[in-house]
Amino acid sequence: MAARLRVLFVCSSLTGGGSERFVSTVLGFLSRERFAPSLCLLRGERSYPLADDVPLADLGKRRPWHLPRSVLRLARLLDALEPELVFSAFSYPSFVTGNALTLAHHRPAWVARVASNPDWSEAGALRPWMRRLYARADLVVAYSTALCRRGVRVLPG
Repeated sequence: MAARLRVLFVCSSLTGGGSERFVSTVLGFLSRERFAPSLCLLRGERSYPLADDVPLADLGKRRPWHLPRSVLRLARLLDALEPELVFSAFSYPSFVTGNALTLAHHRPAWVARVASNPDWSEAGALRPWMRRLYARADLVVAYSTALCRRGVRVLPG
């Protein structure tokens, strides 16, 4: 049997909206013959199910000023786990992931998921920073054609 692809999913939590439910669902149905998934949450809150065989890391981000510490912790986790692929679930986890990848020694492929209109989620002073981060991603995905078009227009890379 071929080696399984080590994939680290990065999400804010497993509570709340659609992206969190998306991550929970994907982790529940992802083929274990082909993939070895793990999950990193910015804060370890969970209301959606998590498969028992998925290792979980909690970065402990509870307050806005915990952001630099969370980026550093994710960089260390990337170096420790050495995933072949890291998947960030939406804007904020992509912000943390993109910055952590600049600090980590290990450099996996990065798939960043755009899950909401970037006019709202990457607005203001955050937009130029997110443009630079998304430009470093190996792949940026969106769940609809309209969102993809909007992302290309707002966040060209």
